[in-house]
Amino acid sequence: MKKIKTLLWILILSIIPTMVHAEEYSEEFKKITTDGTLQLPLIDLRNEDIPSDREYDYIWTAANIYFNNIGITNDYIIESNLQIDDKICNQEGSQTSCIYTYKLDVMDISLENKKTGEVETHTVHLKFAKTDETAKKEVEEFAKKVQTRQTDSVAGLYELKDLNLVNYLVTKGKKNHVENERFIPAEEFNFVPEVIELTKNTPFTILVDARAGDANDLYTYSYGYAVISYNDTIYAYKEYAGAFQKQVLYIQDTTEDTQEAYIEAAQKRLQDYMPNEDITVTYGGKITEIEQPQDINIQGSDDNYYKIVINGDTERYFVFQKKKLEEMKTPEYQNQDTKTGIEIATTDTSVPLDTVITANIIQEETEEHKQIEEKMQTDIFQAVEISLYSKNASTYIHKLESGKFKVKIPIVNEKLKNKELYAYYFQSDNTIEEYPITIDQSGNAVFETSHFSTYIISEKINLSKDTTPVPQTSDNLLAFGSFMLMGMMGMVVIAKKIK
Repeated sequence: MKKIKTLLWILILSIIPTMVHAEEYSEEFKKITTDGTLQLPLIDLRNEDIPSDREYDYIWTAANIYFNNIGITNDYIIESNLQIDDKICNQEGSQTSCIYTYKLDVMDISLENKKTGEVETHTVHLKFAKTDETAKKEVEEFAKKVQTRQTDSVAGLYELKDLNLVNYLVTKGKKNHVENERFIPAEEFNFVPEVIELTKNTPFTILVDARAGDANDLYTYSYGYAVISYNDTIYAYKEYAGAFQKQVLYIQDTTEDTQEAYIEAAQKRLQDYMPNEDITVTYGGKITEIEQPQDINIQGSDDNYYKIVINGDTERYFVFQKKKLEEMKTPEYQNQDTKTGIEIATTDTSVPLDTVITANIIQEETEEHKQIEEKMQTDIFQAVEISLYSKNASTYIHKLESGKFKVKIPIVNEKLKNKELYAYYFQSDNTIEEYPITIDQSGNAVFETSHFSTYIISEKINLSKDTTPVPQTSDNLLAFGSFMLMGMMGMVVIAKKIK
């Protein structure tokens, strides 16, 4: 009996350290870490030739990108600092200046509850992503194309204006997430036409930490350190990049030179572009009556500014400038997930222009694939999970109310090539939707849909309409349950053997 008790205590004590360590964290802090480590979306700087005064900014930025993405910044202020490893100080008269070096793998993180003021602080050990040398070289070449601020004015900043700016303002007004107050990304940056073209259909993303800027009645600009990611892992750091919001809207050059005609032309263009939004245009006043913008070209305007109100809560002053019809561009969304080659496009302007695609091909050996086999009554298919996410709106785009997405999916299952194919979608109400597929010249399956989830591509099948939907997988829960069950079975076996 004593032997049984001793072995049971050994088993229990082997589990307790992990359990006790996890209980030291509040439920909110567990969203950051449960085991005292933090995996950053950043290559290991200790293997890179980076100036020591930039190492801190690199890691701090990567950590705050992670904090913003896990969704705890609505209720908490996050403070994160690398621990000081050493410092060298010089005394010049009454002034003391110090140069610090930091431990690159240890960070102190504090969570401050915005309502109660309570602060929770823990030290965590940092883990970094493995460096892909091919990706690193591609990022280095890509970084050369990123435009940066050159002087003390807005020179070198990307311009955001016209309908791209309107798309940003509409999206910003629907934002349901508060960023970390210590880190404010310049999200307008990814609405700039040149930035969209630079990053579209590539594995690259650019995020700017907007630590500096200025604003006027007719413009806003922000800039700061920019980090460049390859498939969501940060590889490069650049200073300073940013965007200049130039509050200019184009109207057709045939518009009469009256305030009424300008308002009518602007209202029509805005309503045509955003038909589902409540946008109103009214006269504001003379440009000379407001603060003079030094960095905005108002040639081609009528020397007036106008007030645009979006959905009753976003209000901006705009200058209307005449343009030839062929020079007035209407932005449309198109992008590609480079990991899978899946491409999404739509003319529906309600889709934020900063939207990114995340796609995953469901592998044959997974439990989800087996469940789909049962639903489809065949094992010859290709299943993909597709989601769209707007960082500026902090939301997933699940469905379009009136428009359609055009979807292109490369066929990787050899058994499906040269076949008549259909796309199938299992809805939550137990019904099944079928979409006809065409094959383009590149061999992609092409179809249209209004929403995103898991799609199955196969030959035409006959399924009953009361089929239950494909269930969500719970791999972590199953793994934990299996671990506990195996542990309990092990204890029983040991006890029986001793007995």
